[in-house]
Amino acid sequence: MNLFRKACVAVLPVLFAAHAQAASITTSALPFAPASYTSMAVDPVTGKVYQTTTYSGSSILAYANTNRYDSRASNGSVAVANFGPYLAAYDGSLYLRTGGTSSTVISKVSATTGAIQKSVGVTGGMSSETFNWGGWSAVNPMSDGSKLYVVGGVAANNQWSIATFDYALNQTKTVSFDLLNSTAGYAFAVNGYVFFGDSYNSAHISRRVDAATGAVQVVDFTLAGLQQTPYITGISYDSLHDSLYVANNGGVLSKATGIAAQLGVQRSAVPEPASMALFGLGLAALAMTRRRQGAASK
Repeated sequence: MNLFRKACVAVLPVLFAAHAQAASITTSALPFAPASYTSMAVDPVTGKVYQTTTYSGSSILAYANTNRYDSRASNGSVAVANFGPYLAAYDGSLYLRTGGTSSTVISKVSATTGAIQKSVGVTGGMSSETFNWGGWSAVNPMSDGSKLYVVGGVAANNQWSIATFDYALNQTKTVSFDLLNSTAGYAFAVNGYVFFGDSYNSAHISRRVDAATGAVQVVDFTLAGLQQTPYITGISYDSLHDSLYVANNGGVLSKATGIAAQLGVQRSAVPEPASMALFGLGLAALAMTRRRQGAASK
């Protein structure tokens, strides 16, 4: 095999990375007890971590990074009034439902002062009907690090909606779908897909929804090692470190790493310009070799 062919073989796996699937995802308990109704978010721009302390309280703890969060070394708190249980963060702002358990309003809030920077009502028929652990979980904003997704129910049984927002709170897409006769207890977003757990007291994840199309896929993932005492109150994806955080109201916070590949939604790495150039040269050389071989055989 000549040099150019070797170059092609070396670069192709980068361009066309395989998506790995896994039935069991191992979680490990972190060495501290969170608040009873913990939700957390990692800001992919600043690296800071934010944690709610109740499902509808007035204080959000702040951490300088995930190392300090994992060891519970808080760097202060942010006062935010009447927020929901799910939390997202991006570039120094927090995103959460505001206005009470039946509200369909989400807000962009300063992560420094707690002041509301912008509020919008979610359009498209979304209601407070949602996850089966009650109205606490109505209209849930979550982030995959590139977009913001708001998940909620539509009036009919088993009907759901995902509204996609940019981080300026412009609603750019809304899809409706049926969970195929399945209930849901929690959800989280990874690389443009929203995953749904079967119930608030289940470690099993059985549905994956494409937020761009509303297409529903049946999946079979289990979060192994969770301490379910008695139910999951917060779950969130850390896109900066490709980790999943899971909290329950028994005071246990668990963490799993390398999540995107395990869920089968890992994005292929974008090759560097030098790699692309090498790949192009390899293809050109391969084509030239084939032409020469064809000419020689005539």
